[in-house]
Amino acid sequence: MLTKRSPGADMPERRKLTKEAIQRLRMPEGQSEHTVWDTELKGFGVRLRDGGSRNFIVKFRVGGRSRQVTLGPASSEGLASARSAAAKALQDAKAGDDPQAAKSQRHDDARENIGSLIEAYLAQAEKRLRPATAREVRRHLLVHCKPLHGRSARSITRADIARRLDELTETSGPVSANRARAALSALFTWALTRGRVPANPVIGIEPNTEVARDRVLAPGELLAIWQASADEGEFGRIVRLLILTACRRQEIGDMRWSELSADGTTWTIPGQRTKNKTPHLVTLAPLAQAILAEQPKRQVGEGTARHVRDLVFGKGRGESGYQGWTRAKWRLDARIAAAAAHADGRDKPTAKDHLKPWTLHDFRRTFATVCAEQLEILPHVVEACLNHQERRNTGVASVYNRATYAEPMARAWKAYAGWIDRLLTGQAAATNVVALRR
Repeated sequence: MLTKRSPGADMPERRKLTKEAIQRLRMPEGQSEHTVWDTELKGFGVRLRDGGSRNFIVKFRVGGRSRQVTLGPASSEGLASARSAAAKALQDAKAGDDPQAAKSQRHDDARENIGSLIEAYLAQAEKRLRPATAREVRRHLLVHCKPLHGRSARSITRADIARRLDELTETSGPVSANRARAALSALFTWALTRGRVPANPVIGIEPNTEVARDRVLAPGELLAIWQASADEGEFGRIVRLLILTACRRQEIGDMRWSELSADGTTWTIPGQRTKNKTPHLVTLAPLAQAILAEQPKRQVGEGTARHVRDLVFGKGRGESGYQGWTRAKWRLDARIAAAAAHADGRDKPTAKDHLKPWTLHDFRRTFATVCAEQLEILPHVVEACLNHQERRNTGVASVYNRATYAEPMARAWKAYAGWIDRLLTGQAAATNVVALRR
C-alpha cells in the first residue's frame, strides 16, 4: 500500500519484510535513497541508497527526539537477527534508554584505546616531569605496556593489567614491573579525573617486594667492567665516566659540552638535571678528561646552520642524549663473560663467567665505599660528591657548606681516580685483582 506523497518526495513504502521480500527490493527510479518499512514491526525497515548499499535500520523516539540506528547490511540471512535487534532497541527506547547513544558510546570507547590515551597523557605529563623521569615513564608506557595499547581504555580490567605486570616480572624483573605499574596507575588516575575512564584498574594490584640494593663491586669486578668497556665505543666511555665521577647514568647520558669548563677540568650539572634540583660541580680527573677527549663532537644542521651538537652523547638531531641503555648493558655483560672464558682458555663462556647481577647505579655505592674504607674521605664529603639531598643543611649554613666542600670534593674525585689508575696498573693491593690493559 502506497501512502500519499508530495511530488518529488520519497514515498514511505510499507510491506512485510520477509526473506523473499528482501531479495526483491529495488531502488525506485530517479531516487538516491529509499526506505521500506516493515508492516509487522513498526520502526523496523530497510534503507536503500543509490550506491548499492542496503542496511537494516530501526527508528524510534526517546526523550522527545527522533533517533535512527543502523543495524547492519540487509540480507535474507540477517533478517531474523536484525528484527530481534530492532525489537530490543524499540523496547529500550520505550523504557527511556537511548540505543543510539549507547552505540555512539561503544564507538567512542573503541576509538579511545590505551595507546591513544598514553599519547594524550604524555603530552601533558612531560611538561611537568623532569626530563629523565619523563623518559622513563615514556619507556614504561610505550615499551613495557605495548601489548595493552590496542585495548579499549574504558573496558580494560584489573585482570588485564595484572596479567601484563606478571609477564613483565618474568621477563624484565620485579623492579621494572613495579615502575610500569606506577606509570600505569598515574596514567589511569589522570584519565579518571578527566572522565575518560570509569575507574583506575591498577588499584588493588600489589607491587612486587623490592629488596634494598647494597651491591658494592669488588675491585676485580670493577676492573673487568672497565676492561670490557674498551670495545664498547660511546657506551664504554659513558661507563668509565660513571665509574670515575659516581654520577647518575642520565646525568652522564645527557651531558653537554657547554656544561664543561673551558679547560675541561670541571663539569657543572644544572639543577634541572639533578635529582635534588641542586647544581652539582664535578671535578674531572685527568683520566676522565682523556675519556671525554676521545668522544667525537657531532655536527648537526645543514649549510650555514651546521654546528656542533651540544649534547656529548647520543646520535639524534634533537634534544635527546644517550639512548639504548638496556641493550648496551647486555652487550657489555656478554663481553665480560667472553673475556673471562678466554682468560681460562675456553671458547664459550658459562654461567660462572658472568658477574653477579649488577647495575650502573652500583658504581655510586662502590665509590662511596672505597672513599670511606680505603681513601679515608670524610662521610659528608662523600655525600657531597654523590649530590645527596641529605648532605644539604638548611638556612645560611648551606651556603657556606657548598663553598667549603668544593675543594675536599675535588680531592676526593682525584683520589678515587688515582685508586682506579693504580688498579689498572696492578699497583693496588686488592682481592682478586689482576693487571689489565688500560
